[in-house]
Amino acid sequence: IGLSDESSPENKILRNGTDITGDGEPDIVVSHWSGGAHCCFDYYIFSLGKEVKLIQKLEMEDCANVKIEDLDKDGVYEFIGYDFAFAYWHASFAGSPAPTVILKYKDGAYRLALELMAKPLPTPEEERKLLLSDHTEREHLCSKDYWSWQKDGVCVTSDVWGHMLDLIYTGHPAEAWRFLDSVWAGNENTKEWFIYDFKSRLVSSQYVDQLPVDLFGYGSVASDSLTDYIKTMQKIRNEGDGE
Repeated sequence: IGLSDESSPENKILRNGTDITGDGEPDIVVSHWSGGAHCCFDYYIFSLGKEVKLIQKLEMEDCANVKIEDLDKDGVYEFIGYDFAFAYWHASFAGSPAPTVILKYKDGAYRLALELMAKPLPTPEEERKLLLSDHTEREHLCSKDYWSWQKDGVCVTSDVWGHMLDLIYTGHPAEAWRFLDSVWAGNENTKEWFIYDFKSRLVSSQYVDQLPVDLFGYGSVASDSLTDYIKTMQKIRNEGDGE
């Protein structure tokens, strides 16, 4: 069992047989890569007790560098990765936000450890620095509907919903909507469409049932990142965009 950055002195290597679940039995983690572009990376956690058994398969999508670390020093190791539910959603992969997720073993399964993911709210100055300040770059992104969300003359770039996701995943869902209100430049009806589309995408997250957001009724309209990627590449090819 290893951490993602073996060259870093604080990232010690965990030997096979280390008890990572805290149940007193030795464990082993086996990783698997599908061989696709970015995706997909799966991690199989096996218990090596009296009999070998699969505890859980963690589907970490595009996350090649999962960390395994006992963050709260309680003897149970957490998996630290990212949620790629918004990959290729109105953005390139590099421009797609992927909020950090921390998975903790509890009651026989790995689930989001929201208490470990929690962070203080950023200051207004810190929040401003998270937004795209390059007007030329913003105009470029807004020139293509596949590099930004657009409706009724309103253009929203991924830095906006990226910060909204960070607020939601770090324990401040109400602040995510406040932030959207503070940066919104269009009418209220268009903003409601954006929220609808945003939630429709968020419901595609594998962690949807553990997030502190009410997404009831959005399940049937979510799309997947592979479909978005194919559509985007087709548009780029048709328009001759070299990006």
